[in-house]
Amino acid sequence: MNNYFNLIENNLLFKGLSKEEIEKALIDIKARIAVFNKGDTVFNEGEKVVEAGIVLLGELQIKKEDYKGNTNIITSLQQGHVFGEALCSTDREIIPFGIYASEASVVLFFELRKILNTNHSDFVSFQLLKNILAIIAQKALTKEFITDLHGSEEYDSAVKISECLFSGRVNELNSDELESAFKGVPSFNITLDEKIIDILVNNNIASSRREAREFLINN
Repeated sequence: MNNYFNLIENNLLFKGLSKEEIEKALIDIKARIAVFNKGDTVFNEGEKVVEAGIVLLGELQIKKEDYKGNTNIITSLQQGHVFGEALCSTDREIIPFGIYASEASVVLFFELRKILNTNHSDFVSFQLLKNILAIIAQKALTKEFITDLHGSEEYDSAVKISECLFSGRVNELNSDELESAFKGVPSFNITLDEKIIDILVNNNIASSRREAREFLINN
């Protein structure tokens, strides 16, 4: 577990928790590490699922067979993705698709019901509940909005972008995803030899060099 702690603490599930609190949380939710080789089965279609998971390393794919026996890739689960929480938070525990490792992968499994059914009188359990509900709500709202407007492929892309932005993994986004993520955000042209104070003033971020210096000192 210690080998992957940096990846664990940066996940949205543990947002707002200190190192010591995360260590306690991992025990409370009975977390375990599982390593998969490329092509390994994580969950078979029709299997009972009692644990949710977080992709710490690698990539998983959700696949389903159609009535002709053809296997179709529904979506990919990238690093940082939380999965299985919808099944584990309801009475429907039978997974309607298969999940497989598309490359060598590491997954952190945990018992979601330990978060949902625990007395949330202490800060750690309350924060875990708050975080998992935020993750579920974010996915539900994103799916409904994006799918209605643009279809399922755009939804999958939106989920990846939001998770990378919120967990600080911007380097995992390709050029098209970066352009989509920062669409509408003000941009400025700068030169490599331009000083920071000049950048702030020339782009009207600061009204004067004095204000720019104060901004840098205070922030």
